Amino acid sequence: MKLQPEDTLIQAFWIDLGSSVVPDYNWGRIDFLTSDYLVLLKEHAGGDQLYRDPADGRLWELIRPNVHFAGGGPPILKVVSAEQAVEKYGSIPLS
Repeated sequence: MKLQPEDTLIQAFWIDLGSSVVPDYNWGRIDFLTSDYLVLLKEHAGGDQLYRDPADGRLWELIRPNVHFAGGGPPILKVVSAEQAVEKYGSIPLS
């Protein structure tokens, strides 16, 4: 479940079972990564969060683009550059 060097985007989806919908595997993976592995650096007023991978230092942003759904809908975890992170979140810790 940990991040691989080739990982740059993890997008979760709902799986439609007909009478209900359930989160997919990536949803659980994102939940694990953001609660037990990645280091939280900053939170944005809109609810987005910036994380650092302790293994390789990459910056990851957690977003929930479907704010009209309960809980923000399926999450997206994506790599962002330091420049993108500073533009959105302000200063960030170097390590």
